Amino acid sequence: NKAREGRLEDINYCISCNNCFMILFAGGSISDFGCTVNPGLLAEADYEQKPVISPKKVMVVGGGLAGMMAARDLAQRGHKVSLYEKSDRLGGQWNIVCLEEDKSGFARFSEYLERGLKKTVVNVVLKKAVTPEIVKEEKPGAVIVATGAVPATMAVPGADGKNVVQAVDVITGKARVGDSVVVIGGRYVGMEIALSLAKQGKKVTLTTRRELGRGVEMGIYLHLRNELVERGVPIFTHSPVSEIRETGVYVTHQNKALFLKADTVVLAAGYRPEKRLAEQLKGMVPELYTIGDCVEARTAIHATQEAAQIARQI
Repeated sequence: NKAREGRLEDINYCISCNNCFMILFAGGSISDFGCTVNPGLLAEADYEQKPVISPKKVMVVGGGLAGMMAARDLAQRGHKVSLYEKSDRLGGQWNIVCLEEDKSGFARFSEYLERGLKKTVVNVVLKKAVTPEIVKEEKPGAVIVATGAVPATMAVPGADGKNVVQAVDVITGKARVGDSVVVIGGRYVGMEIALSLAKQGKKVTLTTRRELGRGVEMGIYLHLRNELVERGVPIFTHSPVSEIRETGVYVTHQNKALFLKADTVVLAAGYRPEKRLAEQLKGMVPELYTIGDCVEARTAIHATQEAAQIARQI
């Protein structure tokens, strides 16, 4: 119907993220969790946007996927919504994901949500970090904290060295790497950044404290693993890092110390929730909710599911 009416910008496209397949491979069905871009998949009746009886003033803090979806859905139901983002653009960590190889199409979803914010007249405030003082001044009826997560560091000697950079900074071009690189972390980001650097002609070694590809959808895992092997990237699993030095990394491999030489060490060790504001606001506002990665760093499907659920609840 949207295509027939010429409203192509209103179509919410599948972005081929494979999160639905991950659910199926885990033994569930698509209806268990729905879809990253469409939380109401196969459960449309439950996700109906019912007009609110008593509109509230709602502050949504954080302009990533969770914050954008919650703000849009709340406004569609009739609430007066303001969305605050501390950076100069919406999208959050999703913007970084869209920079990765073969994921530029993911931007379709964040662009779709931005259009939805404009159509529902959400008050979007950029370049403003929300503090408890600002919340007191605004006096909202409800606050949704969607402040996301930040890259995790490591509690090992040398982790703060000049030769250590975060994978996200490599992806965004903020950090440069030398000719030889050790990537620490064997999940999505670690495997993808290791492969990307190997394609650039870097001498790359990948090490992880657990198995390779933990939590990665099987088809994607096999593709990344096979390409890493074909490009000659050494992979050390169950090899926790014990120390980082200017010339490389010490890991414990098969109960023995092993030194991996490197000009640059790239951390892809996961994310930690940014929940400071949520903790500060406890007891300060009538209703306080946390959604997305500030609860726990997970995949985008969890962020959108929680956003849709809270938007129906308030």
